Amino acid sequence: MNPNALSDYIRVLDRVGPPKKRASEGWDINMGLCACAKRVLLSEFEVLKGLVPVIDNVCPGCRHAVRDFAIIACPRCRAVIARIPAHVDKSGFTFVKGKIYHVDCCAICEPVIVAERGEPTFILEMLQYFKQRGLPIPEQWKNRKYGKPLLLGAD
Repeated sequence: MNPNALSDYIRVLDRVGPPKKRASEGWDINMGLCACAKRVLLSEFEVLKGLVPVIDNVCPGCRHAVRDFAIIACPRCRAVIARIPAHVDKSGFTFVKGKIYHVDCCAICEPVIVAERGEPTFILEMLQYFKQRGLPIPEQWKNRKYGKPLLLGAD
């Protein structure tokens, strides 16, 4: 590293100084927020295995309430983003209770696509189902350009 660059970096850090706002009182790095809005230890959340490991967002006390739902996860964010009732949709695709389905992106990891442009996300397993059966792929699912890459595999 260039010694001048390092000294410039130190000067900039010195000018910036400490954070202007303190973390809220009671904030704990070991705590998370359940879908019911209760604060719980992160160690109480389950890690679900799908395309990538994802963190479930329900505490042990809430798991009974969601056990009959299919799980929708974002593999980019590595988090559960929704749950839907188990059912068969109009295309014949089946959502099975307790099974994890993966969206291509969500409003957190791709805000331009989902929030700004209002493009719908799609479920990767449903796309595979359509392809295997020769069903037409919805136009909005084709040729999507992502801002960030999807990294699958080991952590």
